[in-house]
Amino acid sequence: DLLLFPCFLTQKNLFNTSNKAAYMYDLKQFTLSQMIECGARLRTLNDGTKSMEEAANRIVEYLYEYLIDAQNNQSACALVRFYKTHAFGKLDPELQTFAQSILGQTPATPDMKCLCLLGTVGEQEAWNERVNSTGHQAIPLPSEQGIAQLPMIAQLVKQFGIEINTVLQTNQALLVDKSEETYNVFYVPDAVGSPYIPAPRCF
Repeated sequence: DLLLFPCFLTQKNLFNTSNKAAYMYDLKQFTLSQMIECGARLRTLNDGTKSMEEAANRIVEYLYEYLIDAQNNQSACALVRFYKTHAFGKLDPELQTFAQSILGQTPATPDMKCLCLLGTVGEQEAWNERVNSTGHQAIPLPSEQGIAQLPMIAQLVKQFGIEINTVLQTNQALLVDKSEETYNVFYVPDAVGSPYIPAPRCF
């Protein structure tokens, strides 16, 4: 499976430290060395977690709090999310029902990939719990043509620098190679009016 980690939409304090400012990053001036440093800190966040969902939530909360706009010292992100691809047949029944409702009349296959929302945090209360997401808990990826109809997902895959078929039929060797070239981040610098936001009026 493929971890899509994480998604940023720009516009709680889980980690208390006396030197918090030293670990804050201006997203508009985010350098490669800072990305490496931030990544090293992210890798320590799963210590003591009991599930991938718990680890994902720690990661998105860290990014939401520590990626800032230096001009006002506020969070630079309106929304940060963490997705993982998962086979439809291995989803729990509730998520299968959710994904099938998005597919409509198209029947799901057991091997069909779905993007599963594991962690989410944002400005609106509804964005802070995975189960409260009305359209993104499990996003089915039935085919290359189907993904093309989902602008946000298509752009996410494009920004990762991988082919859509890589998402539909994951090749572990390719993903290892690509991890050396990409940041594994999908970033929408200006969410307002963006064609990659699926519900612009609600957002």
